[in-house]
Amino acid sequence: MLRGQASEYKGFPWLCPLAPSLIPLDTSLIRTLQGHTSWVSAVALSSDGRRAVSGSDDNALRVWDLKDGKELVTFTVDANVSACALAQNNRTIVAGDSFGRVHFLRLEGVDLIHRLISSELQKTKNMKRQKGRDVARL
Repeated sequence: MLRGQASEYKGFPWLCPLAPSLIPLDTSLIRTLQGHTSWVSAVALSSDGRRAVSGSDDNALRVWDLKDGKELVTFTVDANVSACALAQNNRTIVAGDSFGRVHFLRLEGVDLIHRLISSELQKTKNMKRQKGRDVARL
């Protein structure tokens, strides 16, 4: 049904996947990640599929647990986040902002996140500055 409607649409261009998907177009939405206060401009997935990183015009990078949709940590930068990537090790985030700067962020305690998440941990996201790098301690 959705595919038929999209092919008949005569307005603005629509996104067409280049490769077939394992998820049919008519399936339900799995999850919406909520937390950014402005447009999301960049998203990256971890190589194991457990986490996502999103960057936004609210000057924030957020790390998400995809299993339950919870926000794990937030990094704040001085400008809109325009790009982000997660390294193969799933611990290093590289992000670019609208001022042309590149940020390298390292997650520590990532393996413990899935075992130790609690509502208190979600409220207390500590940020430390170490030798010019932002390090999230969870």
